[in-house]
Amino acid sequence: MRGMDILFAFPSALLAIAIAGTLGPTEQNQMLAIGIVLIPYITRVVHDSVRSVAVLPYVEASRSVGASTRRMLVRHVVPNAFPPVLAYSTTLVGMMMVLSSGLSFLGLGVQPPTADWGAMVRDAKDVLSVAPWLSTLPGLLILLTALAFNYLGDGLSDALDPRRRRLKAAGALGTHRWAGAGGTDQAHARPA
Repeated sequence: MRGMDILFAFPSALLAIAIAGTLGPTEQNQMLAIGIVLIPYITRVVHDSVRSVAVLPYVEASRSVGASTRRMLVRHVVPNAFPPVLAYSTTLVGMMMVLSSGLSFLGLGVQPPTADWGAMVRDAKDVLSVAPWLSTLPGLLILLTALAFNYLGDGLSDALDPRRRRLKAAGALGTHRWAGAGGTDQAHARPA
């Protein structure tokens, strides 16, 4: 984890620019730069998720009855550690898109004739005063797609969280954020 802390010390965009600039402006180098930048994020989530699942009572119980490490990993740890990793990875897709578009805007990403939203924004900056939509539309598409993946990740996180599912099934979650356990607004309830 100390190696990941070193990668966390550098800002993501600057590290991606440095890697892509050093290796040259190709699509493979762009993907490699983004992959290296995102390794510490995924590693941290996997590490924390596995450590939190490994100390749960059912893992301890399977260890106490003599289950092998492989069986505990396959039956208990991986299935319960995977949902947070999947949800977080989905939110990172938005970050990947923004980094990729930024590298392409700077000329360090994909090269013509391959189409890329970042390259479209870069190419349209010269005619911004005459035709602003040429630059604005790809920028908005980058923003909307990144937001869509972030919302998808939030939805997956809510859907795959077993504690939240149990609370919803028991009726402990209200209909809105100010609702109490019974689903009614406790702040505006009349005293009995």
